[in-house]
Amino acid sequence: MHEIEILENGNVLISIPIAIQNNSGKRKISSPAPLDQETQESFSTDNVVLMTIARAYCWQSMIDSSKFASVRELAKAIGMDESYVSRMMRLNFLSPKIVQALLTGTAAETLTLGRFRQTIPELWEEQEKLFL
Repeated sequence: MHEIEILENGNVLISIPIAIQNNSGKRKISSPAPLDQETQESFSTDNVVLMTIARAYCWQSMIDSSKFASVRELAKAIGMDESYVSRMMRLNFLSPKIVQALLTGTAAETLTLGRFRQTIPELWEEQEKLFL
C-alpha cells in the first residue's frame, strides 16, 4: 500500500498511492483501492489544506536552500502578501499526527484551513488537543 524509504541524505521518502476524485464540485484525495462507501468517505480529505501544507514545505525549502533570503523576498517573488505567506508557513510546524490525520482523511471535517489561521501552539501535544 505505501512505501517508506530512507534516502542517502537521511531524508525519509514516503510514497502513498492516491486517487483524486471530484465529489459535489470539490476535489478529494482518496485511496485508489476499492473501499466500501463508509471507509471511502472517512478516508477522503479536503485537498485545499493538504495543498497549502505542501506549499508551505516548498516555501520553507526555498528559504532553507538560500534561494530566497527571507519570507518578504519569497512573498514578493511569488506575488503573494507577506503576512499570508508567513501565516501559511506556520503549517511547517504542525504535529505529524495532525498531518497524518489530514492525509488519511481521519481528521474532523471542521479541520479546515481557516482553523489554522489562528495561533498554532508550539508544542505538538497542545496542537493535537486543539485540532484533533
